[in-house]
Amino acid sequence: MLQLNIDKSLNPWAYNLDLPNQQEYLNNLLDMGYRMSTLMKVNSRDPHTEELLELQQQKNETCMNMTLRHLEEAMTNVGIKMDQIEQRASDNTIVVQEKLVKMVEDFTGKTKTSVSRGDIAENYIETICETEFPNDTVIRSSGTAHEADLQLRGDDFPNIMIESKNYTNTIQTKEIDKFKYDMTRTNTTYGVFFSFNSKISGKKNMDIEQFDTNRYILYISDIGFNQDIIVMAINMLKTISKISSVNNTYINRTIVKDKISTIIYNLNKLPDLIRILSKTRTTLIEEERSIRTSMDNIHTAYITTESAMKQIIQDIEKDIHTQLGEFNDIEYIQVENIEELLINMDDKKREQVRAILTQIYSNKYQASISELNPHIYNIYRPSTGKLISKLDTKPAKLKLSIPDSSCIFEINKKNSISNLKTYFQILENI
Repeated sequence: MLQLNIDKSLNPWAYNLDLPNQQEYLNNLLDMGYRMSTLMKVNSRDPHTEELLELQQQKNETCMNMTLRHLEEAMTNVGIKMDQIEQRASDNTIVVQEKLVKMVEDFTGKTKTSVSRGDIAENYIETICETEFPNDTVIRSSGTAHEADLQLRGDDFPNIMIESKNYTNTIQTKEIDKFKYDMTRTNTTYGVFFSFNSKISGKKNMDIEQFDTNRYILYISDIGFNQDIIVMAINMLKTISKISSVNNTYINRTIVKDKISTIIYNLNKLPDLIRILSKTRTTLIEEERSIRTSMDNIHTAYITTESAMKQIIQDIEKDIHTQLGEFNDIEYIQVENIEELLINMDDKKREQVRAILTQIYSNKYQASISELNPHIYNIYRPSTGKLISKLDTKPAKLKLSIPDSSCIFEINKKNSISNLKTYFQILENI
């Protein structure tokens, strides 16, 4: 057991302790003194003790300095690594951003040169025509002077000239004049002028123009690369060209005018389609600026818009095909029968009665003059021969009656067409 003699001159306080356990107390003080001497510099009156403490302090300082140097080196290395990681991340971000921007440019067709933009537009329409109209012939004529980009030829319709523009600015009038000149020079009656990413000067998003008496241009502008609209436009022009090529003058002008009005009403729905498309394109441009964080928003907006566009296009196509299809339902041999029924008709009422009878025949009904009253036409179903309606032409306002339902329609020149829709719906249910 180690014994320690306490110097009374150095530690007089140790001799005046009044504690129950002095030995434990002194051992604790000795332990605390040792621990403090290893952590801080302690002054002592004894030179030997001072020397020992000084050596211990130097040792502690040396350890601390070495630790600090190691920490500084480690922090420096970490900083270098962080700079390298940041640089690589920046380089990768630039590469990814360039790829994404290129993808957006390819998607929207807004490439850096007008030549490549034009090639993209022509190739796009040519591919659509070859896919959607396999029985027709697509001729690429963009390399021929004084001819448009493409020509669509078929056995059952006149040639259609197709011009495509993929500009970012508004199409000027001189481009339209050039297209008209090309149509006149090649003796082409029908043409379609597409502008994918900009408007056409002086034209609506969808517009039809007649020039040189018998030439027609359908303008389609600011639609993006939308296949459904392109197919719908070409189909519509093909149908119009087929109808116009029939050399028969018995179709009443009032009916034609009414059908065209109905078609124009349906075409007026297209601004809704364009607004939806423009909203998507605006979203695309805005999100391009922060493309690294906004691609999900663009994808969602595009899917929603595509669904809405397809629904609108399907509705418009259905209405237009229904209206145009009614022309094909008229058998021209029946038109001759109508003219025979109008031989003794008053000239003032002839046109109005002709329009009504034409609608009756186009809806698969027939008419004959009543044997009891020459002013009355009996209307019946050819399949059953049953009399289902009568047309009284004697009053100032023509009257269509349906005996089985006690319905009477008074028809004047203004509502001669609009009332017939309800009239035929009632006949179908009899």
